[in-house]
Amino acid sequence: MTRGNRHAFWNNSDAPARGLLAVAPGDFASFFDQVVMEIRAQNAADPAAIGGIVAAEAAKHNVIVDMSQLPPELAALMGPPPQ
Repeated sequence: MTRGNRHAFWNNSDAPARGLLAVAPGDFASFFDQVVMEIRAQNAADPAAIGGIVAAEAAKHNVIVDMSQLPPELAALMGPPPQ
């Protein structure tokens, strides 16, 4: 997927999920490592806290997390993005 395309993914079940992602060029791959490290450092468990971490790390990579297109039931889980 080229930069600038909107996309989303989520696990719509109570069961754990795994995903496989390939990033090329690799300069954005560190985003996911940083998200995991911050989730662990903050011991974040609720969706709003995790969503805030994702949005904050995304901003460091000049990526916008736009939750305005999410279905209302998902947007309610994420909480407001950081400014």
